[in-house]
Amino acid sequence: MSDDTTPMSGNDLPDDVMAADPPETSPADPPSPPPKKGNVGKKIGILVGVLAIAGGGAFAATQLSGPKSNTPEEAVKDMLTAVAKGDVIGMAEALAPGERDVMIDSFVPMIEEMRRLEVFDTSLDLKSVSGINGSLVGFKATSTKLRDDLAAVRITDGTFTTRFDPSKLPLGRLIRDNLEKEIDQAGSQKTVSKLKMPVDGDRIVVIKDGGRWYFSSGYTIAEASRRNAGDPGNYKFAMPAKGSGVAAKGADTPEDAVKQFIDATAMLNVRRIIELMPPKELGALHDYAGQFIGDVEEQVRTSTAGQYELSFPGMQLASKRNGDTALVTIVSTGINFGLTAPDAPEFRAIYENKNRCVTLTLDGDTKKRCGADVVKFLDDFGVPVDQAQIEDQLKLQGVNGKKPKVGFTAVKQDGKWFVSPTRTVLDGMTAYLRIISKDDVAKYEKQIKDAISGLGGGSTTAADPSLGDPTFDTGDSSDTTFAPDTTSVADTTAAADTTVAADTTTPTESRLADTIA
Repeated sequence: MSDDTTPMSGNDLPDDVMAADPPETSPADPPSPPPKKGNVGKKIGILVGVLAIAGGGAFAATQLSGPKSNTPEEAVKDMLTAVAKGDVIGMAEALAPGERDVMIDSFVPMIEEMRRLEVFDTSLDLKSVSGINGSLVGFKATSTKLRDDLAAVRITDGTFTTRFDPSKLPLGRLIRDNLEKEIDQAGSQKTVSKLKMPVDGDRIVVIKDGGRWYFSSGYTIAEASRRNAGDPGNYKFAMPAKGSGVAAKGADTPEDAVKQFIDATAMLNVRRIIELMPPKELGALHDYAGQFIGDVEEQVRTSTAGQYELSFPGMQLASKRNGDTALVTIVSTGINFGLTAPDAPEFRAIYENKNRCVTLTLDGDTKKRCGADVVKFLDDFGVPVDQAQIEDQLKLQGVNGKKPKVGFTAVKQDGKWFVSPTRTVLDGMTAYLRIISKDDVAKYEKQIKDAISGLGGGSTTAADPSLGDPTFDTGDSSDTTFAPDTTSVADTTAAADTTVAADTTTPTESRLADTIA
């Protein structure tokens, strides 16, 4: 332990106590005061957000170079140290494999497309992002066992310092040309935060995988939800066993997985939707779903009974597989939708894919249109319409007539296929980026610049109140170097040296390079 106290583990607790707030033997610390807030312009906020997306690419890496074993406290320290140093490769190595791997095929290609479109510069180095520099010193923490593979970590001491210099961020021409004035005016900003999480506050949850502990965003969110569901100091729900909430139940093929996912969504079958989500990617959802699934199912049953109908008759799907990943697209389908609400006219819409006909029924009045005449429905129901303009709009697909290859991303885990909502969204965004050329960007660059210019005004940025009280220091933008901290790991203090030797490429970086290539 990096603190001078010995926390009580889950094995020391009787079963009937595990539903209560796990105790620690450290002195009762008062809750941290609310953070001070620094005003940062919305335009500069865009820079931070864009860079965060770039950082997400590094979370995509597969951990290959870290130590084979560690402690829960060290897992949190590794993540915070990497964040302070702008080392997103290090962030990747500290993140739970199940959450990290979902990004390797989705975020990295998106970042490469952004490089191509000059949103990011080719100098972007995920091992040490320029413009971000900092340190973590005096780190101390305690941990409490939640179950054999999960632990909750509370930071008890430490100072987290970062310096952010927008002028040195690896931004491409598209961003720099349109935010040149704002970047020059922003200057360097230094943030110093005391890391001390309150005894009665949330925790950072780490997960054990292959003998090593990792930071888990999914389980951190899920455990915060469990903690906040009850009264202070007492949990409403007991700690769920692995897979005890809604167990993962995949399909035999990617097409079957997507078909069942679409049908479950149409029928508002939340349980089946969760069953079809990847357990390695969304293990926390599967484990903790027992807390809410009963209430959700009851709400759906009482609010939609006899009032809602949606189905997709004759649906045909196709897939393109790449190992244990597949892009599933809808080739054709019919649609049958009905809605009946109290004191409202009945509405029904039927789409027949074979003859491209649509039948609409509103309050007993039924009309049918086929092919190009479908746009005349607006006239039928008394809505003025410029048919020629609508037909022109219907001909447009994607960007400048180019259609992206979008669909549902399915993954194979433990011999079954699941639908990944995260991959589906990210892969769809990447598909749209791929059909955008530099000529397209140049054509709409003025509109992009006008849109960015319209985002003026101040915004408020606050640090996580559970981590302490930050202070902001805006100084000379040229002062961005921190002296390396030589304190050893045994002293629980992270070094801030971000120097990378030319011959120290890690397997993680090689995996990223292979993925991009």
